[in-house]
Amino acid sequence: MQRLLFQDDAYWRQRAKTHWYKDGDRNAKFFHALATARRKVNRITSLDDGDGNKITNEQGMQDVARQYFVNIFQQQHSDFSYVIDVINPSVSENDNDMLTAPFTKAEFKDVIFSMHPDKCSGPDGYSPCFFQHFWNLCSDDIFKECCGWLDKGQFPPDLNITNIALIPKGSTQVSMKDWRPIALCNVLYKIISKVLANRLKIVLPNCISDNQSAFVPGRSILDNVMVAIEVLHFMKAKTRGEDRYVALKLDINKAYDRMDWNYLRAVMNKMGFHNRWIHWMSMCVESVDYFVLVNGTQVGPIIPGRGLRQGDPLSPYLFIIFAEGLSSLIRDAETRDILTGTKVCHQAPSVSHLLFADDCFLFFKANEDQAHAMKNILSTYELASGQAISLPKSKIYCSRNVPDDLKAHITDILGVQLVMGTGKYLGLPSMIGRDRKATFAYIKDLVRQKINSWSGKCLSKAGCEVMIKYVLQAIPSYVMSIFQLPTTLLDSIKKMMNFFWWGNVKQHKGEFIG
Repeated sequence: MQRLLFQDDAYWRQRAKTHWYKDGDRNAKFFHALATARRKVNRITSLDDGDGNKITNEQGMQDVARQYFVNIFQQQHSDFSYVIDVINPSVSENDNDMLTAPFTKAEFKDVIFSMHPDKCSGPDGYSPCFFQHFWNLCSDDIFKECCGWLDKGQFPPDLNITNIALIPKGSTQVSMKDWRPIALCNVLYKIISKVLANRLKIVLPNCISDNQSAFVPGRSILDNVMVAIEVLHFMKAKTRGEDRYVALKLDINKAYDRMDWNYLRAVMNKMGFHNRWIHWMSMCVESVDYFVLVNGTQVGPIIPGRGLRQGDPLSPYLFIIFAEGLSSLIRDAETRDILTGTKVCHQAPSVSHLLFADDCFLFFKANEDQAHAMKNILSTYELASGQAISLPKSKIYCSRNVPDDLKAHITDILGVQLVMGTGKYLGLPSMIGRDRKATFAYIKDLVRQKINSWSGKCLSKAGCEVMIKYVLQAIPSYVMSIFQLPTTLLDSIKKMMNFFWWGNVKQHKGEFIG
């Protein structure tokens, strides 16, 4: 009986997908409530097709979803010769020896036990928990088969089949653009992919420029945040002088889904990666077959011709290798004095671009020639990589000494929006005004939203304690690593947490007592 209760608890914990919930009740009402809420939120009730018609029947929505991904993953013509010419070789023979060295069983064991046991399963239906539980029985077979596939340079037909789960974006979902595709890979494939990713990330500091801080060991997201805030503050305070600057924040549409595979191979070859390693990367990226999950029904197969998967352990590292082409184009333009970065003082280094995955900040002098040069760089990179840079959704901010007529010329050349500020960058406000409490009020709203959720009211006292420690305290911690929050705001957040802990919450949706 105890074993059946434990299995029921594990089932509903996996359904709830609340990975922070470590301790507290077992098969609690909270799990059931959250699983029901997730099912309702993720259900697709209608989709607009390409002609703007609203489709509500299941078969019609499946056809719309399938055609959408067929169009996105369809291979397009690319011209990357100029981008490849400006990339410098950076991978040494020692790096290649390490990358292609014989695999060890310890690598595979470390990988499988580093996965969260309750992560979503792929088409095979197995979660990491299954392989972790039976590792002593199946480890030899897994190690032998995975090494054999890599030695042969070919995966079995069903290994790399991937489901695409659709997660809602924003408050309303009208078309397929309002759903975020997350790839659900088979665990056996993820073991291989993660083993290769663990090797790749060791050599990334040698071949990825300092302007990129995402996913590179030894670099932090805070590096880019602090530099961006410092440069924007300098631009905000600059009211005189002949040097005028522009900050361009790019909006990249479906960054992962449009990446060109031929461009990836060409970039890795120019960087100096071994042919065997490049073939392994091509195996992982190009052997995939997709099935889209529409209200639990598999729709497909979809055979892609480009794109990376959000859910593949290799994808983040391959993406920053892609982005090194953009970084190389900007560095080449700086070398030829076509582009000039921003310097906050005479002794400071010039900052021309900051890249964190698909979050891009570009800086250049405010004149028409450099605006044309930046637009040409973006067009060249877009044609090479396949990425769709949406300039109408991108934004620029000019230093205060830029005349209004020059601002208008630059926005016309680039085709972007001129804004007073640049909003948030990597989850933090780019500019801090005099009213700090108003600037950081969104943190209080996030905490209130978490606490006021009706599913959170199903937690026991132990569950409340875990939620406070793992979720609520983490919300202001990231911001506080850069900024000093106003005392009144911190006191308000602490007050809300105390009310949540003692259960002094209204029984219906609404604000807290006090």
